[in-house]
Amino acid sequence: MIAFADHDFALHARSSDGVTEERAHLLHAAKRGNKTAIAKLRGPELAPDLSALWQVYLQFQRWRGASPMGLAPMTLDDLDRFEQRFGYAFTPWEADVLKSLDLHQLQAFAPRAPRTTPTPTNR
Repeated sequence: MIAFADHDFALHARSSDGVTEERAHLLHAAKRGNKTAIAKLRGPELAPDLSALWQVYLQFQRWRGASPMGLAPMTLDDLDRFEQRFGYAFTPWEADVLKSLDLHQLQAFAPRAPRTTPTPTNR
């Protein structure tokens, strides 16, 4: 599940221009027949028995907080409120998987410093 999620997060992360999702660039290239782009769009399969938990995570994403620094990390209080509001009762394993997914998404979406070309003044 983590490999599937990492692939999805990478596709939805902002590209180097800071605005466009990487997925948009790949789709454009794939439509022109770029085999590398087509291969990058294909990712690991999600096991059918984990599909419901993935859908819960996506639902959580619609309710999560954010700050000027980016997405707010998932807390146990967030999970408790989410369970109460939507009638879930997560097992410890499910809660752990949801938190792991969250950590992977935060890492994928973390702001990155712009790339610079070395010059004599910034080496």
